[in-house]
Amino acid sequence: MKKANWLFSLALVVVPMVMGCSQPPASEPSTAPAGGNTIGVPECDDYLSKVEACIANHVPEDARTMQRQSMEQMRDQWRQAAQNPTAKASLAAGCKAALDAARSSFATYGCEW
Repeated sequence: MKKANWLFSLALVVVPMVMGCSQPPASEPSTAPAGGNTIGVPECDDYLSKVEACIANHVPEDARTMQRQSMEQMRDQWRQAAQNPTAKASLAAGCKAALDAARSSFATYGCEW
């Protein structure tokens, strides 16, 4: 449970930080995230697919619901951030940092990536 809270807390720190960055907009036009459960930022989509697989295959049943809820909140925040060209340009770094942090916290469940 503490790991889920830690991961959620990380998301609450990373997402506002990414959304608040004042970098110039990317030269590409803003596009909506690819359909389905993707964000449209490869680093974020990589994080989501790895963590989802870990939750489904390694996290004990009693902790899965909380982990999935935290992940869905993070996905929604990232999807919202990806709609803003400035925030989208910064999402890759935030998602990479989240994956690096998740790597150690999910290792206790036997997840490796």
